[in-house]
Amino acid sequence: MKEMAESDIIPKTKGSFAMVPRLTNDMIEKNLRCCAEDFRKVKRMDQRGVLSDRDRRDQCSRIFRQRFFRFLESAGLHYRITHENVTRFSREYEMRQPSEGPVWLSAAEGREEREASWEDRNLFFVLADAFLLPLDFFLPPPDGVKEPRLRRRIYGTTAIPTVIDFSGGSDGGLSSDPSPAGKVFELKDRFGLRARLSVIRTEDADGRTFLCTGTAEGYTSQRKREIRVHFKNGSLFLHTDLDSDDEEALRSFPLWREYRIWLEKRNAMLDELLTKQYIHYSQINENE
Repeated sequence: MKEMAESDIIPKTKGSFAMVPRLTNDMIEKNLRCCAEDFRKVKRMDQRGVLSDRDRRDQCSRIFRQRFFRFLESAGLHYRITHENVTRFSREYEMRQPSEGPVWLSAAEGREEREASWEDRNLFFVLADAFLLPLDFFLPPPDGVKEPRLRRRIYGTTAIPTVIDFSGGSDGGLSSDPSPAGKVFELKDRFGLRARLSVIRTEDADGRTFLCTGTAEGYTSQRKREIRVHFKNGSLFLHTDLDSDDEEALRSFPLWREYRIWLEKRNAMLDELLTKQYIHYSQINENE
């Protein structure tokens, strides 16, 4: 499943207080000047006939990721829109005024994350406007739609799901077993999906990380592979590399059907946005 959100796990945040802003208008203006030049380079290649439609789309997607998502990350900002905070986010997006509610934009501070300042939230909207992003682009799937819980890492320009949030169910006694090596445990997540894992060894002195082999229902094929189980702050994560067979298992798993329909519509929206961004930015100062 491609074009998922850059961040799929809600960051841990602590209390609200006056955060030092991470963004400035000058930073955004410089980023957008670079963005315009990036799109003009794509246009010049397109005019020379060296790009297919797919190549042009990939180049535009790369620019969008770099100049929007990674620009925010480079400033230490991380956004995550969920059903819990979408009302506040939508209110601030539409009114451009601060309001109260669950955190949707966080700022890294050391090893923790705290709510970003209103200045940063307001400039987030300035950046979103510059990339022609409507409110619908940020909205999560509708209530009742079950979404795969994946955290994605970026390798070059490719996003590969490598961490599965398997929290909200049962660890099958794994965390409390004093000698789990050689035993098989059945873990369940919030949806009742099962991961049947054979423990090879405990990987840390605290007994929070375990190297296993097995499969995870709804996320992997039936091929057994190495899976690291990691317990952190009351949550349970499965770390593994998912291949093309696993991607097919994700796409075809019945529980995710409504999510796939939503995702296809969102990807169609993204394709339209990339085209609009390309037309808009490739025309800026094109005669310079």
